[in-house]
Amino acid sequence: MWYIYAIISGLSSALMAIIINAKLKEHDALLMTSLFCMIMTTLFIIACFASKKFEGLSLKNVLMTDVIALVFTGFFAGLGYLSYFLALKHGPLNYVVAIDRLSVVYVAVLSIIILQSKFNIWHIVGAVCMVIGAYLIGI
Repeated sequence: MWYIYAIISGLSSALMAIIINAKLKEHDALLMTSLFCMIMTTLFIIACFASKKFEGLSLKNVLMTDVIALVFTGFFAGLGYLSYFLALKHGPLNYVVAIDRLSVVYVAVLSIIILQSKFNIWHIVGAVCMVIGAYLIGI
């Protein structure tokens, strides 16, 4: 089932990039990102209420390290979305999206550095192919 979610995620990202590029470029990126996040937050809160996720919620069970991780995750997500809106506002769609999708390569490199993940030659070849592919899509 995870692959269906991954496909939906990719398609949603593609549609988001096209809509931002076609309709929201002329607006202030910070304001558009703020409104975008407010809409997402509202939808998630409604989904949590509808699925009764808030029932029995106790923050006593949440560790401080989890809270710190959540704060950093929120910071980087916000920085990423704002940067994405700014890049789409000022840059060509095909370049911006190709560079943005290199996040897969960034994850691979950072997971080696931070998490000491193990990679073999095929992982490296795949990452190199992705970089070359991003370049070719962008030109």
